[in-house]
Amino acid sequence: MAIAHRLGWPLPVALGGAIALAGLLLSPLAVSPLTQPGRWLDAVLLSAAFRLRGPQAPDPAIAIVVIDEDSLRLGELFTAAELAARPPLADLQDWPWPRRIYALALQRLQAAGARRVIFDIVFATPSRFGPEDDRRFADAIAQAGSSVTLAGELEQIDRSAGLSQASLAQPIYEHPFGLANLVAGADGSLQAIPGQDWLQPWQILQARDRPPLSNLASAALGQAPSPLSLGINYSGPEGTYPRWPFWALFNPELWQGALQQGAVFRDRDVLIGASASSLGDRHATPFAASMAGVEIQANAIATLRSQRGLRSLPLSWLALLVILVAAVQSSLISRFPSPLAKGIWLLGSSAAVLLACFVAFLQTWLVSPTALLLVPLLVGVSDSANSAWQIQRERRSLRRALALRVSPALLSTILAQRDAVANQLGGHSCEAVILFSDLRGFTQLSSQIDSTVLVALLNRYFEAMAQPILAAQGLIDKFVGDAIMAEFGLPLSRGTTIEAQAAIQAALAMRRSLAHLRTELAAEGLPLLFHGIGLNLGTVVAGNLGAPERLEYTVIGDAVNVAARLEGLTKTLGHDIVISQALYEQVKECIEVLPLGLQPVAGRSQPVFTYAVLDERGGDGQLARQVQQDYQAWQQGINRT
Repeated sequence: MAIAHRLGWPLPVALGGAIALAGLLLSPLAVSPLTQPGRWLDAVLLSAAFRLRGPQAPDPAIAIVVIDEDSLRLGELFTAAELAARPPLADLQDWPWPRRIYALALQRLQAAGARRVIFDIVFATPSRFGPEDDRRFADAIAQAGSSVTLAGELEQIDRSAGLSQASLAQPIYEHPFGLANLVAGADGSLQAIPGQDWLQPWQILQARDRPPLSNLASAALGQAPSPLSLGINYSGPEGTYPRWPFWALFNPELWQGALQQGAVFRDRDVLIGASASSLGDRHATPFAASMAGVEIQANAIATLRSQRGLRSLPLSWLALLVILVAAVQSSLISRFPSPLAKGIWLLGSSAAVLLACFVAFLQTWLVSPTALLLVPLLVGVSDSANSAWQIQRERRSLRRALALRVSPALLSTILAQRDAVANQLGGHSCEAVILFSDLRGFTQLSSQIDSTVLVALLNRYFEAMAQPILAAQGLIDKFVGDAIMAEFGLPLSRGTTIEAQAAIQAALAMRRSLAHLRTELAAEGLPLLFHGIGLNLGTVVAGNLGAPERLEYTVIGDAVNVAARLEGLTKTLGHDIVISQALYEQVKECIEVLPLGLQPVAGRSQPVFTYAVLDERGGDGQLARQVQQDYQAWQQGINRT
C-alpha cells in the first residue's frame, strides 16, 4: 500500500518524460525540424505562426526583377513595328532568350547604381544562339566581377531503394555561384537556407578546382554557409517585395523614368528570376501555397543580412524542456479529481505550450511544438494508465475484503461505486442497522461433543445463517466463536427504511433457516441449536480498524453496543428476535411485534424500549411461538442433565 501510494504521481512523470524523450530522440527530427523534416505538424504550425505574426516590412536593400508572363508575351503588348523600333525588346519574343539580353540587363542595372546583381537562373547549358552569345554574357560577368552572383542547382534524379542520387547543374561560365536549393519542410514548403550540414554530402559533386559549395544567399553576401540550416524569416506572402518586370528594363520610357527617380536600384541587391507560372519556378512557403522562387531567394538573403534567421533549439535543450514540461504536468494533473478537469488542464497546458512556442518563434527560436505537444498526450495516457492501475488495485483490495462478507450483487454494486466506498475506508459516520446473533448454551455444548463434530456443526450453522444475511444484501462483519455480527447500510446504503426492512427480513429468514436446520439435526441425532438475535438502528463509525498489517473493516459506537446487549436480552426475555424502538419505528408497518417495555442495558444509564418480532405483517406468529416452546423444552432438558 505504501509503495503504491508513493508511485501515485511519479509514475506519470516517468512514463510521460521517458516516452516523450525517447520519441524525440528516435524521431526523424533528431537534429532539427528544418534539417531533417519528418513531422508534418511542426511544418503546419510553423506556417500558422508566420500567418499569426503577419507580414513585415521587406528589406529595403533588396529589389527584384521578375521574368513575368508579360515579359514572355510581348507580342500581345506591342505591335511588330513597336518591337522593331525597340531592338532589345525584339530579343524577348522567343523563350529561351539570348544571353546577350542578360548581359545588357546586367550592364543597365549597374549603371542604375545596383550594388550587386544576383541571377536566380541556372545557365548550365550553352546558349542556343551560339558561342558568340555566350561570350558576350561571359564578358559582362567578368567586367562586373564580384558584384554579380550566378546560381547553380542540385537536381535529384533518383530516390529508389532508399538512396538519393543527384547531379549538379552549375553555370558554364567561370564565375563563383551559389546553389538555389532551399530546404523544404514536411508539408513541402520551403523553410530553410541550406547550411553545411545539408551541403556537405554533395561536395563530392563539385569540381576540385572550384571552391566548396555554398547556398545562393550566402554566396551573394560573400558569407560562408552557417553550420546548420537556418530558417527563412519570411517577410510576408508573395508581392511583399516590390517587383520590376524584366521587359521594362528595355522599354525606353519606363527605363528613363526609373533612372530619373534614381532610387529604384541604387545601392540595392537586385535579384533576377522567373515569376511566371509557365516557367515552373514557384514553390510553397509558410505564407502561401505558391511564391516565385526569386522572391523566396530575396527573403533568404534578407534573413542572412538581418541575422534574424530562425534557429532550431539545440537537442539537449529541447530534451531538458520536454522532461521539465512532463514533470510539471504530471505533478499537477494528479491534483484534478475528475477526467473532465484533467482533460481541460491538458488542453490548457497544450495551449500554453503553443503560446510559448510562438513567443520563441518571435524571438527567432524554433521550438518543436510536436515534441512538446506529445507531452500532454503522453502524460494523459500515463495518468490514465496509473488511474486504471489504482482502480484495479483498489478493486482487488475491496474484493478481498468483502467477497466473503457480502452478496455477489452487493459486491458488484460496491465495485461499480469504488470511489464512494474507497473514500469511506478511512472512517466515516453513518446510520446503519446492527445485527448480533449468538448460539444459546454453546459453552456447555462444546464440552459435550467431539471438537471435529463441533466444528462441522458450527460450519453448518454459519452457512445457514449467512445466506439470509447475504440475500438481504447485508454485510457480514465477523464471526466470533459462535456469534455473528452483521450490518445493513454499509458500505453503501439504500436508505434507512429499506435497510431496516432488509435487516428484519434477514432475521426472520435466519429464524426459518435455523428451524429447518434443527429438523435435520434431530433426524441425524445431533444436538439441536438455538440462538438469539438482537437488532438496533443507530449512528456508527465505520472504517478500517487495526494495525497496518491487519486492517479490518468494521463498525464501532453506542448503536453497536446496544445491538449486542439486545441479543443478550433474548436469553432472559425468552424471545429469539429482539429489536430496539429506533428500528421498530422504521418497520412497524410491515411486522407483527410484542412490546417488551423498557429494558436496562449494560453500559447505558437510560433503558431501551424493546420489541419481540413475531412475524411479518399479517402473519400468525406460529413459528415464533414454536421456537419459543422448543427452546424452553430444550433448556429444561439441558437443566435436567
